[in-house]
Amino acid sequence: MKMPLKGIYILFLGVFFLLTISCRPSEKKTITQEQANSLIKQADGDLSEQNYLAALQGFESALVYYKNFQPNGSKVDELSAKIRQTKAMSLVSHFQAVENQNEDDADKQLLPKTLEAKDFRVLQLYGNPVLKRKWTDRKLQKSGEFVGKGRKFTLFLKDGVELFLDNKHHQTLRSCGPAGFTLWENSVTEISSGIYLISGKNLPAEGWFFSYPIGQFYLRADEAFAVMLETTTNGGCKIISLIGTTELIMDSGVRSIISPGELIFLMRDEFSVKMNIELSTFIGTSKLFSEFASPPPMHKKMRQQALIQALRTKKHYRALVGDAKTLDDFEVQILKEEDAFKDSGD
Repeated sequence: MKMPLKGIYILFLGVFFLLTISCRPSEKKTITQEQANSLIKQADGDLSEQNYLAALQGFESALVYYKNFQPNGSKVDELSAKIRQTKAMSLVSHFQAVENQNEDDADKQLLPKTLEAKDFRVLQLYGNPVLKRKWTDRKLQKSGEFVGKGRKFTLFLKDGVELFLDNKHHQTLRSCGPAGFTLWENSVTEISSGIYLISGKNLPAEGWFFSYPIGQFYLRADEAFAVMLETTTNGGCKIISLIGTTELIMDSGVRSIISPGELIFLMRDEFSVKMNIELSTFIGTSKLFSEFASPPPMHKKMRQQALIQALRTKKHYRALVGDAKTLDDFEVQILKEEDAFKDSGD
């Protein structure tokens, strides 16, 4: 059967038209710097209202502009951090929304504990911390057990646990009761209360995200690190660097870098001034070290860092730094008046 000449001509025009369209260069819509800044301002507002999708779209659109026209400027890093924070906050918000469902409905959705995923391994244990969420409730019984992502840990006064979270980055978390926390992902941790020893090596570029009662921050480190984290009575937290240099980045974009021996308080969106504490005293007295049968990862490096600090320090002030009500109001207790300070002789 022969196709009429007219049909062939129409078919040829149709193919040519399609080819013409497909071969036209794509037209990318560009924005101005003023528009990019307006997007950032709008996205900040969306983020404060917990409209995470809109905020993410705004930050990403603005990032495209700055990557193209100011690739080496500070805005690229700032927007990248905002995008990471938005994604992490969205994840935590999602899981919290699931947790806040009606208890009857939540109970129906719980999976049997026999099907629990093996995401995190228990390295050490004393007492019987309670696990909730996602799977039916259970108590940890021994070292070597596995725990799935999304579990909420409740530690009472005589409980303690050390967990291995990630093999690639050697992430570990140790806590003593009373404490409460949730491990949403390898690098997404929700801290409700308590004291923690956190360590790792060469964290992923986005860092390790932590939320605490009144705020959240990213911890970033390009080397081996260890820090102590403890919640305060006003919902903030304090952090002591034990090994390595770590960078802390808050929602507001404010950053702080802490080195071994430095203590800093975190409130809603600000840092306190940094103080120096004696590492040897902390390591020798903290229950994060004394209550467990075996020392934590990189314990030898911690002791070495404490020795280096002691050799460099000329004066020691015998005081305890406790809680913080505001960024300028710390609890500092002098142990003995006659031993307020001593000269090391160096």
